[in-house]
Amino acid sequence: MKTTSTLLVAAAVLAASSSAEKCDYSQIGPKLYPLGWSIAKCYVATGYNLARPKTMPTPEQAKLICEKCTDFIEAVAPLKLPDCTMNIAGKEQTFNAYFDSITRPCNPFSDLWQ
Repeated sequence: MKTTSTLLVAAAVLAASSSAEKCDYSQIGPKLYPLGWSIAKCYVATGYNLARPKTMPTPEQAKLICEKCTDFIEAVAPLKLPDCTMNIAGKEQTFNAYFDSITRPCNPFSDLWQ
């Protein structure tokens, strides 16, 4: 019985630590606000809505993001965003994971950090 209780507690702790909590937009919104101008500029150049993505960018849009959205890429890189999840581009993910997936292909040395 004691072993079973210990295993249940361990499983609960592991499950809680392996999944990030849902984002509170009132906390993350102000961190994203400074990106507004570069997101708008990028949308005009690529047709991809970084602010409210329903899907990941097409290969053509991804290429254009790398070419035309350098202001966004430079602005998002230093941000320290909370480790929480939201439905972004059709799946539950952190903002860091989403932005990394968009910007990593733009860096010719990105494979060196994996």
